[in-house]
Amino acid sequence: MKLSERYAHFDTKVPDILSWARGGVINMAGGIPDPSTILPEIVDIAMEVVKQRGASAFQYGDSQGLPELREEIVRLKGFGDPSGVVVTVGSQEGLDLIGKTFLGSHDAVAVEDPTYFVALPAFKTYASRVVPIPLTEEGLDLDGLEAAARVGLRLLYLMPSLQNPTGRVMSLEERKAVLELAERYDFQVVEDDPYSPLAVSELPPSMARLGGDRVIHLSTFSKTIAPGLRIGFIITTNEAASALANVKSATTISTPPITQLIAAEFLRRGLMVKSVERARRLYWEKLAAASEALKASGVSFQEPVGGFFIWLNAGVDTEELLRAALRLGVAFMPGRFFSVSGGFTTWLRMSVSQTTVGEARRGVKLLIEAIESIKK
Repeated sequence: MKLSERYAHFDTKVPDILSWARGGVINMAGGIPDPSTILPEIVDIAMEVVKQRGASAFQYGDSQGLPELREEIVRLKGFGDPSGVVVTVGSQEGLDLIGKTFLGSHDAVAVEDPTYFVALPAFKTYASRVVPIPLTEEGLDLDGLEAAARVGLRLLYLMPSLQNPTGRVMSLEERKAVLELAERYDFQVVEDDPYSPLAVSELPPSMARLGGDRVIHLSTFSKTIAPGLRIGFIITTNEAASALANVKSATTISTPPITQLIAAEFLRRGLMVKSVERARRLYWEKLAAASEALKASGVSFQEPVGGFFIWLNAGVDTEELLRAALRLGVAFMPGRFFSVSGGFTTWLRMSVSQTTVGEARRGVKLLIEAIESIKK
């Protein structure tokens, strides 16, 4: 069967990533949460929701999201208004809705380079151009961003806190500088923020707090409650939320009420603090183990401050390296997958989210062996 031209935008390698865990391979490729971080209380909550709500929990819901969950989200985040919240089927649907709602066929969107690769299909499908803005250890290339803005930008997509894939945190000064450019050149900033609760050190304020209506804030409960709930959310202006809800009504109609009710009750009971503390501690133990092993090897890498990932320069072509690593029993994501420009061919992202502490150490050991085998 003939596929559409836009299908090429959706070849994200996600099915491959999920398959690499088979056959005894240590999967340091996918950013899939550790199931042991999911609190057992969620099972009791799910049972109570079904008993109390009955069949109504399985009906269609409000396209914008259940009011009780939107109120809890605003209470959790500490900014926004429930009327400006849209509950989505994970943050991935949020990206798609933002693309459909705000990008026209002649618009351009700028992204960090490297960036979260599964965000790119939404932008490539709806925009005329996706403009890479270099991201280095020193920060986002603000001159490059301004040059792109002069030509014309509709959106800038960023992960300011624990960026995927680099794990980098944008400084307060950088955040303010980006918002000044957004104001000067009239573009919107999409702040994607799935990982900030997992930081082990204090972070600068959210860009949504700093930039107000200039920022569309996107997040998810996949990393902090449970990915199977498929609950994400957008916090924006009331007017923009209404437009997003209209688009959602013609896309997925509504996020399932049953999972919204579970999430709302989870938040109402104050379980988020316990859940985040548990997840943060577990992932940091794994990151620390992997970092210690990398330091001993002498490989150059970005020091993590939380989250799932370590970004490192292997010094060899990482697609060739992946083939060698898989033979030894470890998987990772080559850096090119994260780059609009096709760069970062010697870089890679390692994820500790699905490993044990021991597997994180062994995964690094196997990676170093694979690097040495390529260099011979």
